[in-house]
Amino acid sequence: MVFMSKKIRYTPSVSLDESERKWIKKQAEKEGISYTNYMRKVVLCELPQSEIPYHRKDRELNFSNGVSHAEMRKVLDHELPKWGNNLNQIARKLNEGAPADDKMFELMGDIRRHINKIGRKILRGLG
Repeated sequence: MVFMSKKIRYTPSVSLDESERKWIKKQAEKEGISYTNYMRKVVLCELPQSEIPYHRKDRELNFSNGVSHAEMRKVLDHELPKWGNNLNQIARKLNEGAPADDKMFELMGDIRRHINKIGRKILRGLG
């Protein structure tokens, strides 16, 4: 025995500005379905959200010059914090009154070179 669920018409209210409405309509046209059917399918996860987000701030950056997203994430999530942490440790020691010795100057030179390398990689990726 198969039970059929009865569809109940429910009309929720959604406030959109004109540009948002046009963008959703364009996405629906790409899928070949109506505006309301597109919204229903996205809300019910029958369709994925658009590959290109509406808001520019949510869109992926297109890195150029052979820099991958994974490489940029490594730079921003691992390398930059690592060298920043080293610099903070030196600053803490100096603030506590430790003398600046040759080893500290050598480490500061390494930090400068690595930060410059990271900056060049970011700039290369951004084109």
